[in-house]
Amino acid sequence: MKMDLEVTESMDLSPGDHQHLVQKAADDDTQTPFGQAYATPPAAGPRQTHGNPNTKANQRTDTYAVQISDEGSPDNSNTVTGLLAQVSVRRAFIIKVFLILSAQLVVTGAIINMFLFWKALKVWVLKNPWFTYALLPALFVVLFVLACCRNLRHQVPANYILRGLFTILGGLLLGAITVVISRC
Repeated sequence: MKMDLEVTESMDLSPGDHQHLVQKAADDDTQTPFGQAYATPPAAGPRQTHGNPNTKANQRTDTYAVQISDEGSPDNSNTVTGLLAQVSVRRAFIIKVFLILSAQLVVTGAIINMFLFWKALKVWVLKNPWFTYALLPALFVVLFVLACCRNLRHQVPANYILRGLFTILGGLLLGAITVVISRC
């Protein structure tokens, strides 16, 4: 089904957001063949605007015909949104993210348990408080690099190395803090 629709206000036509426009067009009794511009009669009384009032809001500029269809366009497959629209790609992405997060949590938990149950390490951490104080700036340096260096964050070996370093430093810091807290 093809129909003409006049858009008089700026709006985002993301997928799924066009349903109210389709309903409005279906209710409108002035439909013309697709592709032709048409003018609607001016409304009686003042027109309400959404957002900031504009002095030129009452002046008609151009009328555009918009075609809305449920089918995706063939050139959407090259974009990230088009690629993530495929169920198998989304599922693989979610699995990858959860596997990486699970691995990080397992490594962090193993390091914390090592600090809790290894008596010699516990004594060493309590005798050397510099270890705990040195880990915090190191962790923030790695976090800063991950947050600010887009090129490193998107390069395959560098992003895994930085993420692994962040996980190990975070586990060491949490382990050292756990030793100090468990002493009290």
